[in-house]
This record gives sequence, C-alpha cells and structure tokens, in this order.
Amino acid sequence: MNRAHYRIAAFLLLAAVTARAADSVEARLNAKEKELEQLYAEYWRTDYRIALGEKNLSILPVKKRIRAVVSDRIFFRRLQGAHFSNPVLARRRELFLREAIYTNIFADPQLAALVEGIERDEDVRLMLAAMETLQPRYQQALTLRYLGGMSADDAAEAMGCTNSVLAVTLHRALGALRRAMERAETTQ
Repeated sequence: MNRAHYRIAAFLLLAAVTARAADSVEARLNAKEKELEQLYAEYWRTDYRIALGEKNLSILPVKKRIRAVVSDRIFFRRLQGAHFSNPVLARRRELFLREAIYTNIFADPQLAALVEGIERDEDVRLMLAAMETLQPRYQQALTLRYLGGMSADDAAEAMGCTNSVLAVTLHRALGALRRAMERAETTQ
C-alpha cells in the first residue's frame, strides 16, 4: 500500500471510531434521560404526597439520585465534546447539559444563593421596568416611600399632600404596579 492508501484507511478508521463513540454517547444519553424521567416522576409523586400531609416522606433521597445521574463527570465531558448532526439529538444534548449544570449548581449552597440573587435582581429589573409604565404621581409615591426609604410623613411632605392622600396613592400605585407586572409576565 502506498502512503495515500494508509491515509485513507486511517481516516476511515477514525470515522468509524468517532461514529461508534457518538453511538455510545447517544446510547448513554438515552439511558440517562430515561432514568431522569423516572426519578423526576418519583420526585413529583413524593412531593405531592408530602403536600397531602404524609410526614414520613422526604424528597432528599430522590434529589440525591438525580444528582448522581447528572454528576457523571466522564459522561458529562463526553457529551460536551459530542457533536450530533441530528437536530433533535443535538437539542437533547443541550437540554441534558443544561439540566446537569442547573442540578449541580443547586447542590452547592453558595452557588444556589448566587443564582437566587441573580433571579431577585431580574425580578427587581422587571419591577422597575413596570414602574416606568405608571403615571408620574404613582412613580413618585413608590420611589419616595419604598425605594427611597422615606417615612410616610416625609414622603407625604415631599409630595405636598396629607398622609391619608399618600396612603390612597400608594394603594392605587401598588395595584397598578401589580397589573403592569402581570402584563409583562404574560408577554414574555
């Protein structure tokens, strides 16, 4: 055989090994997804039974088993490196990786607190965006009293009104803010 034939043979062998590895990753992904499906069903059944008042149950063992499925570092790396031409398989890969990351983040109390803080920041951003849709008087009342931390007396004085007028304005402003945030949530 000449050098070109060796290169072709090496390329074909590499392609076969790569295809076999992708099939292996796909088979493991199928098995892990099936296992997660069963575990999440068990998780929600258990959580529902706890909500109904069964005191002797805990979802912690199920959470631990879920974490074990998605915390397989070798498979995680292989899945990260896998590239699927099938768009459905590629999407399943992406969803599994996202779930693995999410589950592992919430297994770490410090990371979980960080994520919760980011979510709170997002809620604040949405609230401030909703506030911008309110009439200026409502914005002023909410800003002075809640965001500015003023007492009711000081906020009423700054707005040039009585405490009772401020209370009514705040009540209406909070209702308008709640409706604006509900509208924003339904459009997302």
